[in-house]
Amino acid sequence: MSAALLLHWQLDDLAPGPLVTGSPAAPATGEVEGSPQVRADDRFGSCLTLAGGSDAVVSTTGVAQPVTSMAWVRVPPMPSNSMAVVFGQRGHFVLWLHDDGRIVYQGSTMNGPFRLEAGPGTFTFDQWHHLAVTSRDSTTRIVLDGVVVAEDAMPGPIQPSGEPFALGRDPDSVSSHLPLDAAHVRVYDGPRSVAEIARDMAADEALLATFVRTHPLTFALVNVDDQPVLYIDDAPGGQTLTLRVSNSSRQDLALWSAPGPTGPESHHLSVAFRQGVLAADSRPALRVPGWELFVAGSTGWLRGPEGLTLPAGTSLDLPLTGLRADGVGGTRGSRVELGYRRMGYSGEPSELAGVRHQVLEIVNHRGRPEVPLHLGFVGGDRVLSDGRTPRDLRVRVANLSREMPVPLTGADGTAPTELVLSFEVQGEQETRDWALTTAGTAGTVTLRVAGSVPGGWHVHREMLADRAQWTLIAQQDTTIPPGECLELTLEEVQGLPDPGHAPVVLAYRNLPGFRDGQLSAEVERAPLVFSARHAGLGTAAPQARLHVVDDTGDAHGGSVIVGPTGQPNLRLGYDTGYSWIQSHGAAPLAINPVGNKVGIGTTAPRSPLTVQAVTEHLQLRREAQSGGAVVFLELFQDQTPAGVDVYPSIRFHHSHKFWHRIEGRPDGFAFKEGASDELTGVTTGALNASTVTTPRLQADEVRGTRLAAGQSVLTAGSDHLQLRREAQGGGGVLFLELYQDQTPDGVDVYPSIRFHHSHKFWHRIEGRPYGFAFKQGDSDDLSDVRAARGIFQALTVDGVTVGANELRALLRLAAGQLEFDLYNVVQNEFAYAADFSPFDHDRRHVFTWRRKDERVSQGRWRIAFPS
Repeated sequence: MSAALLLHWQLDDLAPGPLVTGSPAAPATGEVEGSPQVRADDRFGSCLTLAGGSDAVVSTTGVAQPVTSMAWVRVPPMPSNSMAVVFGQRGHFVLWLHDDGRIVYQGSTMNGPFRLEAGPGTFTFDQWHHLAVTSRDSTTRIVLDGVVVAEDAMPGPIQPSGEPFALGRDPDSVSSHLPLDAAHVRVYDGPRSVAEIARDMAADEALLATFVRTHPLTFALVNVDDQPVLYIDDAPGGQTLTLRVSNSSRQDLALWSAPGPTGPESHHLSVAFRQGVLAADSRPALRVPGWELFVAGSTGWLRGPEGLTLPAGTSLDLPLTGLRADGVGGTRGSRVELGYRRMGYSGEPSELAGVRHQVLEIVNHRGRPEVPLHLGFVGGDRVLSDGRTPRDLRVRVANLSREMPVPLTGADGTAPTELVLSFEVQGEQETRDWALTTAGTAGTVTLRVAGSVPGGWHVHREMLADRAQWTLIAQQDTTIPPGECLELTLEEVQGLPDPGHAPVVLAYRNLPGFRDGQLSAEVERAPLVFSARHAGLGTAAPQARLHVVDDTGDAHGGSVIVGPTGQPNLRLGYDTGYSWIQSHGAAPLAINPVGNKVGIGTTAPRSPLTVQAVTEHLQLRREAQSGGAVVFLELFQDQTPAGVDVYPSIRFHHSHKFWHRIEGRPDGFAFKEGASDELTGVTTGALNASTVTTPRLQADEVRGTRLAAGQSVLTAGSDHLQLRREAQGGGGVLFLELYQDQTPDGVDVYPSIRFHHSHKFWHRIEGRPYGFAFKQGDSDDLSDVRAARGIFQALTVDGVTVGANELRALLRLAAGQLEFDLYNVVQNEFAYAADFSPFDHDRRHVFTWRRKDERVSQGRWRIAFPS
């Protein structure tokens, strides 16, 4: 069973509403959002152009089951790193297009969401493409120009929402608008094969050829300024509008015979105006050789010479004189219809007949030309030229007259007064020097009405192809009193990212007693704006005499740069979490290089640099990195003359209580008191230095290679002193040295360590030329040494040294494993157990070996079971 067509928008025309109408087979209509325009197109005859911003088309009713959706689209290049929606259904699916040409189809099934992507470069811009998505069974596809470009399995059957279908924006939110040209949008309730999609494509392109062939004529009705405008005026001769008829086909057209008097039954062209457009005293006339005009009511019939040929691609101008618009309806727009018949392609027998339409503007030119109104800005006429910072613009429509009010006809009048405020916008991929903002950001601009004009207002907003405009109509008849004004505020205006000027235009129509006209005031797009006594860069609401707002960035950039960037310069800026000041150009940053004081946390510094705070005044910090020695703080004294010594120092000063200083000297550090040279005590938890000079040292931990002090006292509950070496590879390290300098002959000093328990005991370990001596008190009496284990190369007791071999023999003796030879020292013979004749079978006899000093194997003995 083939899929049913649920929706088909040809997008070649807009119906009043404005609405997009469907085809007879699928009459579902679409409501137009924003200001899409129908434009001529070489491929489809005409198409619908969505300019982004707020432009979109949304179906007026829900779409039951959109299984297959497709459209012809032509998309201009997109901004970098952007994405927008081609079409979709709220709550069901969305088709995204990315700036790199990716196409992403995502939606929901009964078993969860799905996502299908065609990679970068798949979609090319500024070209017509047929884009379709469809699913069959458990497979979903993206089809581009009749070719499957992505395909994958779905987690389950699709789950349509029955919500409206949207073209040109995200169906779930009024966002992600996509500028595009579109034609022939179709939605089916079932899957379509690639072949069926290709047939739809062919049918769409065949429609163009058919339309152009059956509708070969286009026309324009323009005044002497080549504008589609007819004035309301009192000129007795009326005005001339030129009917310009063009052959848009690829073949020559020829006029056939039209016998009889010129009129409804005998003519080649007809021009029909709506009732009330032409003034009753209009006298239309045509003075072109071979052409006749007959007018009845609001329609004119024109007949030309039989056989006249209009070559393909050419135009024919027919000036219609004596026309004047009826002023009853005031300034307005009206549709004009051109009908044609009794013509055909040269050499072909088929008659061509049809109608075409055009909008004609009716503009009031009656009354005084000069209106006592002035248009001007208050509170500043600048917007930031950065393309992103919004600013409100207040524009006043002021009555300059001191006596005469300016009347305004209300909405219930025959010809209501219209005040149309507008400005030019710049579309994608174009440059408009006089535009105020882009077409995309213009959609965020709103209008607020205030001032001293009595009554309320009807405000209608429109986004045209190149302008944003608001039409204001008073709810009832009112006036702008003398000297008073109407204040209009354009809110959230984001200027183009280029300096320049942009006119804001106020057109007034149907102003009683005055001709239609317009006023304008220029907005300056500039990097600097003013507010009261303040100036702002990057902000429309400066909070200081100069207020700079920029992107966050590190010290390689800069919101403010002082000096050329190619040489030393100063930069200021801010990043997330901090502000910064930086010297560039490989140059140092000098603060007060010619003198004066610097204060941090104070306005009254007492030194060249004063840091004032409650706590944590100064930190010298090095972030983690590998290797390298780092000097965190240096007190530097330049070279001084001979005899002049300056010792860099740090002072610790508590007003009216104490002051001390640490002084750097050739022999190390000196801890001194006040401004004198008196040494002061040192109390510290840990001290690491090569030289410390102090009369008294109190510390939890002392580290260093040299300690010079009269007396050092380390007081703690435990862990008084640790000589510590952090882990590192290899190398010997001396942790502690007790050093006695050379003494005269006969004077011996043995460095020692004392262990003293008050009123109980004291012992010392003394270093002597032959080793260590463990002594008692301050005498030379030796003290006991107790240990769980002692390891020695030899042991000397009362002058007797016992070595390792002796101790090993004692161990074997104690274990019953000591073996020996028994030697008779008188006979110089070794004892042995008998094993020779005549006692070779009885070893219970012990003899000595007759050979002097000769050992015998049978003479080996062991002491067993010692006790």
